[in-house]
Amino acid sequence: MRTCGKALAAISLMWLWTMGSTGCGGSAVTDLGPLGGYSGYDINELGHAVGNTQNADSRRRAFVYDGDVLTDLGPADAVFSEAYGINDQGQVVGRVRHESNSPIVAFLCDPSEGMQDLGTLGGDYSIAVGINNSGQVVGWSDLAEDDEEDCEPDNILCGASHAFLWEDGTMTDLGTLGGSTSRAHAINEAGQIVGWAETEEGSMRAVLWQSGTVTDLGIGGLARGINDSGEIVGTFYSEGKGHAFLYREGEVTNLGISGWFETGAYGINNRGQVVGYYTPSIVTNTRAFLWEDGEFVDVDTLSSPLFGWQFYDARDINDTGQIVGTGSRPFGAGASAFILTLPPKE
Repeated sequence: MRTCGKALAAISLMWLWTMGSTGCGGSAVTDLGPLGGYSGYDINELGHAVGNTQNADSRRRAFVYDGDVLTDLGPADAVFSEAYGINDQGQVVGRVRHESNSPIVAFLCDPSEGMQDLGTLGGDYSIAVGINNSGQVVGWSDLAEDDEEDCEPDNILCGASHAFLWEDGTMTDLGTLGGSTSRAHAINEAGQIVGWAETEEGSMRAVLWQSGTVTDLGIGGLARGINDSGEIVGTFYSEGKGHAFLYREGEVTNLGISGWFETGAYGINNRGQVVGYYTPSIVTNTRAFLWEDGEFVDVDTLSSPLFGWQFYDARDINDTGQIVGTGSRPFGAGASAFILTLPPKE
C-alpha cells in the first residue's frame, strides 16, 4: 500500500484566479491551472475534482482538488499516474505505471488507506475510470500480455480488452457481446454500469451491465455516463461522425444541433443536466456544452466574456451544477483544468 499524495498549493493562489470570474447570472470559474492542473475529469457532490497535472520532472501526475488544496497523488517515483474518477468519500481511481518496465495498472487511492493497485484480468494493462459511493470500481483490462500504453479513456481504437467491475478486492470480467473488446465507463449508486461492447460481427454497441447481465441498448456507439435514475448519455456514430445522445426509458434523443460536425456526451447528473463537447466544423476546436430540458448551451456563454475563457470539453457535472473539464486559461496562459459553478436554480 502506498501513500497518496502531496499537496501542491492552497487557496491563497487559487483565490487570485476565482475572484472576478463571476458573471452571466452568477456563475464562477475556479481555475486549477495555476496550481498545476491541466486536465479535469470528474467531480463529486462536495465539489472535489480529479484530473491530471505535471510535476517538476514533466511527469504526469493524478491530482485531487478538495476545494482548498490541489494534491499530487503520486507516487513520487512513478513514471506517471492519472486520475479519472472520484466518489463522495474522496476515493480516487485511475491508472499508474510505477517503473519504466512495469505494467500500467488501475489504482484506487483511499484518503485513509493510501493507494493500491487493482491488478488486471491477466494482461499487462488496466485502467479504472469510474467509482460509486459503495467503492465499486469500473474500467477495462487486457486479458493477455499486450502493450496498451496509449489506451486512454478517449481512445476507442486500442486493442482487445474487457470491461471489469472491481469490488472488495476482486476484479470481475464483464464480458462482451461476442466480440473481443468491451469497456466500462461509469457506474451509478445502484451498481448499473455503462460502456460499450463489441459484437461477434465486430460492431461497437452501447451497453448496460446490470446484475451480471449485459444489455445492448440498440445504439451503435458508446455510453459514457449514467445517473441514479438510469438515464444514460454517450455518443452514437452515423456516417463517420459522433452524435451526443440521451437514453431515457428506451428512447434515444440526439442532443446535437443539425449541421455541426460532431458532438459527444460525457456526463449526466441526477437533475438530468448533460455535459460534453461539440465541434462546430471540421476546422474548429472542440467546445464544451451543457444540455438541459431540450436546450443546448455553449459553456463559454456561462462565464463572463471579460475573462477570456474558452472551454474545450465538459467531463462531468454534479447535482449542484458544478462542471469540471479542460479549457484555455485567460490571457493565453495555456490549457487548464477548471470548475465552473453555475448559479443555484430557483
